[in-house]
Amino acid sequence: MPLHFQQAPEASTSALVAFLPRIANRASVAEHAPAMSAAANLALRRRPGSDEVAPAGPAPISAPVHVLGLDQIVAGRDLKAAPVQLWSHLLQAEGEEAPSTVAEFDARTQAFAAITEGDEISKLGRRIRSTEAKERTSKKDYDLALIRVPALSLTALWLKGRGGAPDKVIPNDSPQSPLKAGKSYSLDEFREALKPVAEQILRETDDTKGG
Repeated sequence: MPLHFQQAPEASTSALVAFLPRIANRASVAEHAPAMSAAANLALRRRPGSDEVAPAGPAPISAPVHVLGLDQIVAGRDLKAAPVQLWSHLLQAEGEEAPSTVAEFDARTQAFAAITEGDEISKLGRRIRSTEAKERTSKKDYDLALIRVPALSLTALWLKGRGGAPDKVIPNDSPQSPLKAGKSYSLDEFREALKPVAEQILRETDDTKGG
């Protein structure tokens, strides 16, 4: 059964469509960030109501992003209670096998937050596509979300199980995380693996220690 990509709220999709021309039509972006420019151009051609004929390709990927602080990890809070803070739109250029650019918008206000390209995003895009292919043979259904721990430079795929299926977390690469990139973890395993690192960082940044 497939990995399902969630439909972003209409307001977030509209914000993305309104933002895309700022990237797709800018010569400086095409010169200095060609992958971002190409991905934005294709997304613009595929926008609802576009007069341009866009090539066939994989389904676009949108995902809610749950942002976690180190204090939440240390406190052992239920990850399922973490609110959605961003909507992430992963953009894929024509001819690419996976997304290479991500545009993000505030989930509450729909304000533009960031647009990013680079090796980390490409790895994330390839990991999503490989997971999508793998899950086609699974007997369980999952909805895709993302977990982000900014203090650890960590983004992970959160496969939310449908019909009682247990959730799975698949981390992307992170230099500060003890998790193995690409490995599947339960929510509890994910949190418990990060807890010692989170505790150490919080201790080292505690301004009441002196020294």
